[in-house]
Amino acid sequence: MKKYLSSDEVMKFFKDNDYKGLYIMTLGEKGSMITKKGKNTLKIPAFKPQTVIDETGAGDVYFAIFLYELLISDGSWESIENAGYIASSAASFLVEKIGPVGVKSKEQIMHRVKSKNYIN
Repeated sequence: MKKYLSSDEVMKFFKDNDYKGLYIMTLGEKGSMITKKGKNTLKIPAFKPQTVIDETGAGDVYFAIFLYELLISDGSWESIENAGYIASSAASFLVEKIGPVGVKSKEQIMHRVKSKNYIN
């Protein structure tokens, strides 16, 4: 019988090896994980949307927003964690509507981040 690695085991593999880079795994309603060599793995929760209509593109929005926030940051581990929360919040809005019309303003995204209303 095949043994599959858990998401924690996969992230530990990247963190513990000599790979240079940042590793991100999205986990749908379980949130996301971010790691790199020499750092603790960040576990970013998924934010609770008002409703779930269409999950298509949620991971793409997560990565786009994460990358943008990373590029405008100072690159510290704290700013990487912050980018993960913002990306998670942005993705939670996308699933509330069909297609890309679910994307909201940065103000609305930050309001949801501050609410800390995560999926349990």
